[in-house]
Amino acid sequence: MDDYSNGIHEASAVRIGGIDQWISIRGKDTNAPVLLVIHGGPGSTLTGLSHIYQRPWEALYTVVNWDQRYSGKTASISGTKPEKEVTFEMMLNDAVEVIDYLRSRFKREKIIILGHSWGTILGATLARLYPEKLIAYISTGTVVNCRKDYKLIIDQLEKVYKARGDKKNLKYLDTLRPYLDKPKGEWEFMLGINNLIIKEGYSSVKAYGLWTGFKYELLPMLQSPEYRLRDFHLTAYKAYIPMSEKFQFEFNLEQHENRYDIPVYYVNGDSDWQTTYVAAKEYAENTVAPDTAFYTLENCAHCWDIDAPDQMAKVMCENIYPRLKKYI
Repeated sequence: MDDYSNGIHEASAVRIGGIDQWISIRGKDTNAPVLLVIHGGPGSTLTGLSHIYQRPWEALYTVVNWDQRYSGKTASISGTKPEKEVTFEMMLNDAVEVIDYLRSRFKREKIIILGHSWGTILGATLARLYPEKLIAYISTGTVVNCRKDYKLIIDQLEKVYKARGDKKNLKYLDTLRPYLDKPKGEWEFMLGINNLIIKEGYSSVKAYGLWTGFKYELLPMLQSPEYRLRDFHLTAYKAYIPMSEKFQFEFNLEQHENRYDIPVYYVNGDSDWQTTYVAAKEYAENTVAPDTAFYTLENCAHCWDIDAPDQMAKVMCENIYPRLKKYI
């Protein structure tokens, strides 16, 4: 049994952005650096799966999982239907409030943030705008340029379908290509691409079918010490559709200078075609920061929490943590 006698193991609702939002905190030493995990989606919380990958991290970090508004346990306590349209600015302000709450709670000048997928859109923005609050930024499943990513994904899927003579899906791709030239994203297109990615194992190389999805994703969530069945709000993503269409589709890190005032580390799966490994590696190689590195997770797609929890633990504990020591 894990020993938290000198650390912390708690979860509760905290008032953030005018509503109650769920925050889980675990670590074996309260003097350890605070690490805030910013999950993806929007709406795809990691709290329910954290027990399968996070334990090794807790020896070196005080790990914080935050269920963003309309997600996970936050949705359970504060609802899934927004009173007003969700915007990126609203989500960013929530993130800043959480960071400030943790800085105050643990009496720290700065904390570390880790973003996954959608969480890297928030994470990169936080790293650029609020370096004075942050020790470092860790980017996983990195979003660089959504429009470019979708083109790369379609090209990759086309290669796969041609190789196996899949005329049906090739025809479907032809109906999706015109969406790339539209001025804003459309949910029909984004959802269609995502469904194809999942079916090909580009979201997770392990959980891409009915049985494997149950075994590697649903079952571990049901075994979560913090989540209950009612916390899996599978339709909560609907709250984010307007923001995804208006903002997320157009997000492009390349329009900003690729320079950061804090250390930045990238961890990406070599089989990730949801936020493409190709674009992430290219961006990482051109990043200018006080310290930076790129780590590849082998035989891993977008969901390292499912595909490569041991590899991710090694990167977090044996690679990134020693590099961070001089900045903590």
